[in-house]
Amino acid sequence: MNKIIPEHLKTEHEINFFVQGRIEEFKAAMAFARGALSVAILINGGAAIAILALLGNIWEDKSLSAYLAGCLLPFSIGVLAGAVGTWLSYLTQCSYLAAENEGQQKKADWGRMATIGCIIFSYITFAGGALWACFVFAAQIYI
Repeated sequence: MNKIIPEHLKTEHEINFFVQGRIEEFKAAMAFARGALSVAILINGGAAIAILALLGNIWEDKSLSAYLAGCLLPFSIGVLAGAVGTWLSYLTQCSYLAAENEGQQKKADWGRMATIGCIIFSYITFAGGALWACFVFAAQIYI
């Protein structure tokens, strides 16, 4: 018997019920991953576009624009992390579907963890870029 299916399941009905449940869990997990990755790319990309639009309007003020341009780096890295996470999510999904034993499933689990890491890293870069922008604006107000 396949190692992914528990040994205590005896009848074909129990096995089919178990497999269908796992498929639905997998679909739900992929939907959550897709949503989290979309948000990661959207918030970082939107922030980068907002910073670029602001830079276009204040380009003459070299001191502010130079510091504000640095905010683009974390937002850009966040978009890249979201894109890498999307790619890893696809590879992980393929790995789970191709897994025939526990060893292959554990390899797919590593891909899932790497995808989650990319999502978290993307959110952290957004927070870093937002804080950077706040500090730049605060410094301009108080100077």
